[in-house]
Order: sequence, then C-alpha cells, then structure tokens
Amino acid sequence: MKTSRFIVLYMMMLFCASLIHAQKVNVGKYIFPKDGSTYYGELEGGKPNGKGKTTFKTGDTYEGEYVKGKRQGYGVYTFTDGEKYEGNWYQDHQHGRGVYYYVNNEWKKYDGMWYLDFMQGDRTMYYTNGDIFIGEWFQDKRNGHGKYFYSNGEVYSGSWENDILIHSSIQNDVDITKIKDKTNIAEKGTRNLQPNDNHDIDKRTISITVSVIDTLEAERLFQPIKDSLLAISLIKINKQKRIQELLEPSPQQKKTKQKRKTNENTDIYHTSSSVSQEQETNDFYYNPTRKQVKTSEELALLSEAYYYYPYKEDKIQKDVWKGKLTIEVVDCLNIYHRYLSEGIQTILSDVELGWRKCLPQAGVAFPRKEIIETVHNPDYRGYHYRDADTLDMLERYQQRKGWEFLYEGARIYKEDTYPFKFNYYIYNDAPQYKVDENDLTVYNTNGQLVYVPSLTRKNSYVFAEIHRLVYFADYKKNKYNILSESQHTQKFLNRTLGEKGGIEKSSYLGVGVALVLAFSASPYAYFTGNSLSPNQRGQMIDEFQKDYRDTAGENFINQLAKDHENEFGYIYMIERVSDVSFRVIYINSRNLKPSYCALITYRTGTKPFTKDFSVKLINVPTNIPPIPFEE
Repeated sequence: MKTSRFIVLYMMMLFCASLIHAQKVNVGKYIFPKDGSTYYGELEGGKPNGKGKTTFKTGDTYEGEYVKGKRQGYGVYTFTDGEKYEGNWYQDHQHGRGVYYYVNNEWKKYDGMWYLDFMQGDRTMYYTNGDIFIGEWFQDKRNGHGKYFYSNGEVYSGSWENDILIHSSIQNDVDITKIKDKTNIAEKGTRNLQPNDNHDIDKRTISITVSVIDTLEAERLFQPIKDSLLAISLIKINKQKRIQELLEPSPQQKKTKQKRKTNENTDIYHTSSSVSQEQETNDFYYNPTRKQVKTSEELALLSEAYYYYPYKEDKIQKDVWKGKLTIEVVDCLNIYHRYLSEGIQTILSDVELGWRKCLPQAGVAFPRKEIIETVHNPDYRGYHYRDADTLDMLERYQQRKGWEFLYEGARIYKEDTYPFKFNYYIYNDAPQYKVDENDLTVYNTNGQLVYVPSLTRKNSYVFAEIHRLVYFADYKKNKYNILSESQHTQKFLNRTLGEKGGIEKSSYLGVGVALVLAFSASPYAYFTGNSLSPNQRGQMIDEFQKDYRDTAGENFINQLAKDHENEFGYIYMIERVSDVSFRVIYINSRNLKPSYCALITYRTGTKPFTKDFSVKLINVPTNIPPIPFEE
C-alpha cells in the first residue's frame, strides 16, 4: 500500500515538473530578416512570442506583445519624430482600441477605434487649438454623425461623408466660416480679397456664396426612384403570395392569412411595410392533396425558384418542367420565398434611408444650390493683428497667386557653379525659371531676379532697415539736439543710422569683438600661443571704442527705440505691390492706428543669382480702416 502511494506521489511530482518546464519562458534576441530590426524579449519557436521590445532601423521602437512573430495584443509604438501609438494590435496592424499622439500637426490626439491602421469607429479627435471632434470615422476621415466643440464653448452638430460636411446645425451662433475652415467642407465660400485697392479682408462681416445640397430638389429626384423600388418590392410580394397559395401554410401562417387579405387593396408602400413586418420565418408544408401546378404562370414561378435552388439535379429539373410539386420542388419554392423576403427587406431599408442612400446608388449627383450669406469675417485683421503667424498665413496665400507651380509643380533639383555655388529647382511647366531651393526666389536663366514669393514677419533684417530709416529721420531733424554732440558722435550716428544695415553691422561687430576677446583669454588660446596679453586686449578694446562705440550716440539710439516702441508695436499688413515689391504697414500698439508705411523692393544683387533690397518710407494709405479697441 505504501509502495503504491509512493508511486502515485512520484508520478504527480514528475507531472508538476513537466508543467514547470513547459511554462518556462524563453527570452532572447531576434533579428527580423525583412528589415533588420532587432527584437529582445520572449521567444517561442525562435520567433517573438509574448512581451518584448523591437528597435527598428529607422529609430522607431515598439514595446508590447507579439504572437508568432507579429505585433498582436497591447503595445506602444514610438516614432523618431515623437509621435506615438498606444493600444491594440493585430498582425502588425493598429487594430482595436488605441490612442495616437501627433506632433507638429493640426491633430493633437486621436482616442478611438482602429481597423487595420485606419481610424475607424465612433471616437474622439483632439486638435492642437483646443477644439474637439466627437463622432464617426471611416478610413482616417470623418464619416457619419459628429459634434465639433470649439475651444470658445461653441458647439456644432452635423453629418460628414468622406470628410466633407453634408448637413449641419449650428448651436450658440457658431461662425459658419469657421466651420468651413475647421471641417474641410467642399462647399467653400468665394471671397474677393484683392490686395491694394480692395480691403474686404478688413471688414468685420463679408458676403460669401456657399454651395449646399438642395434637399427639396433631392426629394423630387428621389420620388421616381422611390416609386420604382416600391413597385419592385410589390412584384416580389405578389410572387410570395403565389408561393403561399401553392403550398400548405404552417399553423402560425394561418393566423395571418386573413390579415393579408384585408391589406391586398392598400397602397404600395403600406402593403410592402405590412408584409415585411409579418415575414414568415418557417417553411411551408408539403400539401399532398395538390400534386401539380395548373397554370402557365405557376409553372413560370417554379422555373424562377429553381434558378435559386442550390441542389440542382436532373430529376428535380424535370419535375419543375412538368410542374410537379414534389418534396424537392417544395423545398426549392421555400428557398425562393426566403430570397424574396430578403430582397423586400433590402428595398424597404433603402427607401427608409431616403435620397441620401438612393441617389448615389442610382448614379445621380446630389443637386446643389448657392446661397449668399453675410457672416463674420474670420480673416478680419481686428481679430488677428497680434497673431503674426495667422497674418503671415493669410498674406502668403495672397502673395503667391499666379506662381502656384512653385508649391505644386514637379520640380527637378540641380546644382551649378556661377560666380558662386547655386542650388536651384527647374520646373517641367516653367523651364524658363531657376528657383532658389531655400526661399523659392525666382530668377531667369540670365540670373536676374524676377519674383520673390513672399515677405513674412520673420525677415528681421528687412524690418530693421525700416526702423533705421525712421531713426535716421529723427537724427536729421536734430531730435534731442543731437547735432550739438561731438564729431565722434556724429561720425558714429552717420555710420550706424545713415548706412544701410548700419545698426545690424554695429551689433554684429560688437558680438564679434566680444568673441575674439573671450577666445584670446581662453586656455586653448593660451596653450596654442594665440592668447593676447592684457595690454593687447586693452588696446584692442580702446580702438574698438574709439571707432565703433559712442556713449552719446548709443544712448540716442536707445532713446529712439523707446520713443517708437509703440509705433512699431505690430506689423498690421504686408501686401504685394509687384513681383518683387511689398508694402508694409505698422500700427501703434496703444491706439491701434496705422503709424508707418514702407515700400520694400527686391532686385538682382551684384552677382547673377543673388538678391538685394531697398526700403523707402511712404505715406500711410488713407483707406486702411482703424482697428477697434474691443478686438
């Protein structure tokens, strides 16, 4: 007895040991043969299976679950640019619930369902400007019902198809032009925003023409389609009735027989609906008292049913031709009856969905109409004069008109050496131009400047030149009695304010001298023998102070900067005047009225394929509207 117990105990120990051995996790390294990515983690059969981490050749990483060498389960994929996906995977695809974090994108975060790497389902998109969209997605596009929540508290509710707005309702007086911009709808308004002589862009409200779906016309176009569909469903219903007359109904069907008779004289839609609601799910009985059909119409019905019968045999076909109601033929009729029921249900479903479903199915485009509305102008400068990025975007769009090929055309990259090295693009549709790869400045084949794409607020050297001209005018007017200062001060101010780029040159020179002095005192300069002695550094500083520094002149320039600080508060407008000229208008940050206006003109530099510019102060246009304080 003890021996048998010992054997049982020993066998149980062996079994547990085998389970422990079987559950032992194998951890190791794996190199994916397709792209050379490196995986370290749990393995099974030599392939990733379980939890692990993969570092791809691109620098991307994935940390999560694998099944038979593929990402499956939960995992986190991090891209080199900082974007990240956290969620479920299936066969190396983002699939299931997941969150995607974007970088440098209009989208900030998508939290929702995925289907084989596509955003698909009913979930939420967070935008970088604070807006939120909650609704349905299909293959990375809004598709279906959704709500758009603006960061200012306004709410928009509507329907999308293929990321295009097709129906809308606005809550809390949402600006319709903002909705168009936010939702990428196709029916964009047309605006006259011509620079120089037309200032619609500065109107609080503008008239826009919006193309929308004409629902009344759509209903009219849908009506004959609807009648045709219902007529087809009635034909199918009548065929069902003839099948029921040929066969013995089940006990449940007998209860509705009288009800069907009372509905025979109703209209098409009512008849279709009533019959669909009482669709019989049971097959009809075989009626032994009726062994054969009697009319040619019934014989044709048997032939139609045989067409949908999956078990086609010669014997059954012969019985159908002879009109015999054998068990097999009755089975054939039952299958055809079910097929008719499904067809009726599909038709009624389409009719219920209406013209939005049936017009595209019939190959009919949605009818559209144009309406004119007066709306708030989202481009009004009163809203954006503090927002340099928004104004740059608006102005660059206008400045580029007529040269769209710079941004949309097929370009060929080339590199040549003229008086200096020049990298440029040539376009298939504009071979007469050579375009600088850095700022898209356009030259002809002789190296003459013919077009400057845009002027932005980031061109600090251009606007520094405007400041210099204003300061120099003050100097010439003897502001603060500056002309009574020493000859050294006059020389300093004439060089700094009277020469193009003078202020910048003095600044750069000061930084350069400081760097030289710092380097001359460094240990490296000392050990290499390039270090200046204290006397040498002192002499260099004295010479710099004598030639390029002046306390009275510097104080004068600093005072002018304070005097004009508000007048250079904001760049209100940058308008194109010609292919190489722009007009810049400043506004005072205190009273929000135009202060200075300058004309910037670019030209070919001293060498081919170079550029220079000149600035001229001109009168502020009288048709520039003042900006209200409340904005």
